[in-house]
Amino acid sequence: MRVLLSIFAFFLCITSNAQLVANGNSGTSTTVYTNGSSNNTIYIWCSTVLAAQNGNFTATPTSGTGPFTFNWFFHDQTNGSWTPLSTSVGATSTMINLASDGYRVEIRDVTNAVTNCFIAWVWNLNTAVTASNSIATCDDMSLSSTVNATSSFSYYNPPPPESLITPATQISVCFTATHTWVSDLAFYLVGPAACGSPAVLLSANPGAIGQGSVCNSGDNVTNLCFTTSSVANLNVCAPAPATLSGTYGTYGPAPIAINWAAVNGCNAAEGGWRVQVFDCIGGDVGVLTNAVISFSGLASLCGSPTTITYNSGAIASTILDNSCSAGTASIFTVPLPAGLTTPITINATTALQWTSNPGTTINNSTLTNATAPNVLPGTTDFTLTATTSFGATSCISTAMTSATYTLPVADAGADQTICTGNVTLTGAGVGVISSAWNNGVTNGVAFAPGATTTYTLTGTAANGCTDTDQVTITVAPNIVVGAGVDVAVCPGGSVTLSGSGANTYVWNNGATDGLSFIPVANTTYTVTGTDLLGCTGTDQINVVVNPIPAVTAGADQAICPGGSVTLSGGGAATYVWDNSVVDGASFAPGLTTTYTVTGTSAVGCTNTDQVNVTINTLPIVSAGADQSICTGNVTLVGSGAATYAWDNGVTNNVAFAPGVTTTYTVTGTDLNGCINTDQVTITVAPNIVVGAGIDVAVCTGGTVTLSGSGANTYVWDNGATNGVAFVPVANATYTVTGTDLLGCTGTDQINVVVNLIPVVTAGADQSVCAGGSVTLTGGGATSYTWNNGITDNVAFNPAGTLTYTVTGTGVGGCTNTDQVVVSILAAPVVTAGANQTVCIGSNVTLNGGGAA
Repeated sequence: MRVLLSIFAFFLCITSNAQLVANGNSGTSTTVYTNGSSNNTIYIWCSTVLAAQNGNFTATPTSGTGPFTFNWFFHDQTNGSWTPLSTSVGATSTMINLASDGYRVEIRDVTNAVTNCFIAWVWNLNTAVTASNSIATCDDMSLSSTVNATSSFSYYNPPPPESLITPATQISVCFTATHTWVSDLAFYLVGPAACGSPAVLLSANPGAIGQGSVCNSGDNVTNLCFTTSSVANLNVCAPAPATLSGTYGTYGPAPIAINWAAVNGCNAAEGGWRVQVFDCIGGDVGVLTNAVISFSGLASLCGSPTTITYNSGAIASTILDNSCSAGTASIFTVPLPAGLTTPITINATTALQWTSNPGTTINNSTLTNATAPNVLPGTTDFTLTATTSFGATSCISTAMTSATYTLPVADAGADQTICTGNVTLTGAGVGVISSAWNNGVTNGVAFAPGATTTYTLTGTAANGCTDTDQVTITVAPNIVVGAGVDVAVCPGGSVTLSGSGANTYVWNNGATDGLSFIPVANTTYTVTGTDLLGCTGTDQINVVVNPIPAVTAGADQAICPGGSVTLSGGGAATYVWDNSVVDGASFAPGLTTTYTVTGTSAVGCTNTDQVNVTINTLPIVSAGADQSICTGNVTLVGSGAATYAWDNGVTNNVAFAPGVTTTYTVTGTDLNGCINTDQVTITVAPNIVVGAGIDVAVCTGGTVTLSGSGANTYVWDNGATNGVAFVPVANATYTVTGTDLLGCTGTDQINVVVNLIPVVTAGADQSVCAGGSVTLTGGGATSYTWNNGITDNVAFNPAGTLTYTVTGTGVGGCTNTDQVVVSILAAPVVTAGANQTVCIGSNVTLNGGGAA
C-alpha cells in the first residue's frame, strides 16, 4: 500500500543554544542526527565515580518579559518522546545531577509565549580505577588494577514536537472508499501507542445501534467526514443515499454525539495515528482509497505547529468482509518518524600508564597488570593513570598502591655448652618466617650432636628475601646423680627427698630437694642434678603410700527399749570401740548412741568408722473416743501405729454391729516393730418412738402445721418444716424422722386431706308483683343457709326488692356463697274511662286504660 504524509503547518522552534550553559563540564562534542535534524551539543562531564551523575545546565531566556516558566523534559528512549522532568519559575533555571541522556527546556514569558527551546545531551564520562600490589619474590612486585569506564554513549534523533490535543482542538477525520452495503461499516479514529492507543468511535454500523443489520445498499463512501464541530447528524438508514458523504458531528436515528475525549492530551505531531473501517456484515467487498486526519487549535510546546493534517493520498486498502474487530479492520496508519528509537552510539577510548616513586623499572606499564623487578627495600608508590578520551575531551582517573618490603635479619641464637644428649636449634630473627639449618638439622627439632660443631641458619622472609647466622654447640660429658632408696609411708606421713652427686637438684612432681612433704599416692620421683659446667644426670626413687584400711562399723541399728545389740568392725586386722564396747560382744544400750571403731591394718595404718544405735520410742496407740450408738453398725479405727489388731473379733476400719455395750482393746505395732495398746467403750442404746400426730383435713387454701414428738429434732418429707404452717395443695402422706441427743432416730406418718370448696349457686334473679311469693333454692352444696331469715326451698313473700345471700356447705364442712336479687313489681293504675249515658238499645264501647 502506498502511503503519503503531509503536514500542513509551519514548525517554529527556537533552537539556539547560546543561553543553555553547561556548568563544570570537561568538554563537548556534537550530534550527527540521521534524520536531518539540526544537530545539538553533547556536553561531557568527567568523574572518577562510575555511577556519578554530574550533568548541570543553567537556562537563561534570550528575550521576553519575566517571570519566566522553565519546562524541562528528558528523552524517553522507550518510545522516542520528550517526558516532563521539572517545572520552575524565575529569571533562570538550573538542573543538577543529571544522568546521561537528552534534555530539552522550553522557556515561556509572562504572557505564556515561547521565548526559547534548548536541546542538549549529557554524557557522564566516568572512569573508576583501583590499584593493588603483591610481592612475587624478594624484590619483584606484581601490580594489578581494575578499570571501569562509561566509555560508550548513545543518543537518538530528536522526538517530534508536541502539538497537544485539548478540548478546544478542532478535529476532522474523512474517509473515501468503494464498498457495497455501506450500512455494514463502522468508523474509528485511534491515537498513537505512545498515548495508550485511545479509540474514538466515529460512527457505529446501524446494526450495532438497533437499526437493523442491513439498511443501505449504497456502494461508496465519498469524503465522509466526522468532526468535533456541532454539525449535521449521520443517519445511514433514513434517508438512505447511495453514496455516504458530508460532514457530521453525531450519528444514529436518535443523535449520538461522538466522544472525542479519549484523545485529549495526545500529541497530534506524533506518528502512529490511524483510521479504521470495520465491515461488520458478511457478503460484500470494499476498498479504502483515501483518509485525511486534520487537527487545528493545538496546544503548542516549544513552538510546535498548532495545525497538522495527515493525508494518506491515493491508497487501496482492502476493507475485509465481516471484519468487525480491530485485528481485521482496514487500517491507514500515519508512519512513525524514522530513527526515533534507534541509538546513535559513540565510543571513547581509555589509555593506561603505570608510574612509580621512587622511580623503578615497570614492565607492561600500559596494561592493567604489570610487574616491577629489583625494587629497592622500603616503600615504593605505584600510580596507575587512566585517560579516557573522546575527541578533544580527556577524563583522567588515578589510583595508587604502595609496596613495602624489608630484608630479614636472621638470628641463630647464643652459643651453647651441653653434655651428651639432645639439643634443639630454633632459628629466629627480624622479618624471618621460615628457617633452614645446615648439617642435616631441622629447625625446632631436637638432635644429639656427636661433637662440638658450628651450625649455619638461613632465614627467609615472607617476601622471599634471605639472611644467615651461626651458632656453636660445645659438647661435654654428663654426670652420675643419686636419688636415694625407696620409701613407704601411711597416708598423711611426710617424706624428705635429697639428691647426691651434683651441685644443684631439681625434682619433678612438686618435690623440693631436702624439704619434707606429704605424698598423696604412690609416685616415682625423678631428680635432675646439674654440676658447675651445666652437665646433668638423673635418678629415680619410688615413694609408696600404703592405703588406709576401709574400716566399717556396720549398718546403723534400731531397737525397742530393753533390746540388745552386737557391734563388729570390718576392713582391718584389729578393732577398738569406744564406750567400753567389745568387738563382737552383745550388750544392751540404755540410750540412743553413736559408737566409733578404730581399725588397724597389717602395715599399721589406721582408720575409723561409726554406727548409730537408736532406741526407738513406743508408739502412742489410740483406739479412738468412746461412742454411744443406737442399734446398728460401728467402725473402730486405731491410730498412732502402722498396723492394728483388735480383740473380740473386730477388724480395724471394718464396720460391725455390737450387740451390747462392750470395751474393745487394740494392739498397735509401729514400723520399728515396737508395740503399745489402747481401749474404747461402745455403749449401745435403743432407738426412740416418734409421733407425727393425728390425720388432718382442711379445705382448699387452708393451712396446716405439722409438729413431731418424742425426739429432739425433726425432719419432714414433701417440703414440710416442723412447726411451720403451710398450705397443702392435694391429699398427701407426710413422714417425720426424729433424732434424739444420742443420734437415735424414729419415724411416723400423718395423712393430710384437702377437701374442695363447693361451687354454690343461688339461682336466677326473680321479679314478683307486690304481695306475691317466691321460693329460693340453693345448689352445688350439701346444705344451705340464707340470710334475712329465709329457709331454703320454702316460699315467702318478699317485703321489697332485696339481694339474698345463700351459704352452701359441702364435704368436710367447706363453704361458699352466692347471691340472688328479688325485685317487687308495682301494680298498674287501671282506668275504665268516663261515665256514659246512652238510650236504651244503643250500643256503647268501653275502653280500659293504664295496663297492658
